[in-house]
Amino acid sequence: MSNNSLSPKDIYSFFRDHLKVYIVSFIISLLLVGGLFFYSNYSQSKIENTNQINRPLFSFILENSQGNIVTASGAVKQVFLTSLQEKNQFSDETLEKLSVGYNDIQNTIDVQFTDDVPEQEQKQISELLQKEMTNNELPFFDNKTFYYINKDIQFNKSLPVQVSEGISIKKIILLVLVMIVITVGLGTLLVSWKEYRTKVITQKFTLGNDVQAIDINSLDLSTVEEKLNIINSLLNGTSKNKFLVLEENNIIDRNQISKQNNTNIFSNLNHIIEPVSFKPDEILIVCFKKNTTKKWYREQLEIAKALTNIIKIIYI
Repeated sequence: MSNNSLSPKDIYSFFRDHLKVYIVSFIISLLLVGGLFFYSNYSQSKIENTNQINRPLFSFILENSQGNIVTASGAVKQVFLTSLQEKNQFSDETLEKLSVGYNDIQNTIDVQFTDDVPEQEQKQISELLQKEMTNNELPFFDNKTFYYINKDIQFNKSLPVQVSEGISIKKIILLVLVMIVITVGLGTLLVSWKEYRTKVITQKFTLGNDVQAIDINSLDLSTVEEKLNIINSLLNGTSKNKFLVLEENNIIDRNQISKQNNTNIFSNLNHIIEPVSFKPDEILIVCFKKNTTKKWYREQLEIAKALTNIIKIIYI
């Protein structure tokens, strides 16, 4: 009761008094983490869809009669287009999207579409071209050797993108931890800013570490009489000379306080204009939660430090 260390009750009181701020912080963290999560999933899905579209119909390595790799993808494309146009099975718009390029990393010739084309047409064109190559129906491939690298990869039943198994437990735990950190961090930042702008004292820890705090507020006393009894006990329990600083308020009437000859009661230490009859051994300053202004408290504390080394704050 007489030390300034934070107790579980102080922490509970702090969060209870600023519950709305932390709820707002939680909502912000939820929107932020949720937005980042869905954006990440959307981006990943978009990348996968792009990769799916750009995946080759099939790829092959082409060698000439000397065993050298053929890189003339333009010539191969022209051969394929000529063959497909002669069959009149596909529209010119579809054939214009056919791309044949040389992959200098894998040394392959990749056959694919540059834009989205119905899967059925892609499959028909892929099967038709591979059939013509395999059956030696294209004179261009005479005296040449080719090796399929990923034949029918687009339509292979074992290769489609795996269906997501949902959010893993580890990811859920990580998201929860991130939300807690953001909520507490942002909430504490907002509360600190709010406390800085608040003109009255709302928490015991704002009294400072260089004073002894007597926390009557934590006792949850229901009547003024009970609070008066404690103040009277602190004021008259020893023979030391004391000053009691009690500002004008609607909570405790100073006339109800039992005053001995070794005690003086002031509403403001600034009002001392003449020497008092004795020097105080200790000074008691009464501070009301959510009522006493920070300005008044700081003034009394600084003056009290000049009068004695023992200062006690009665926090109600």
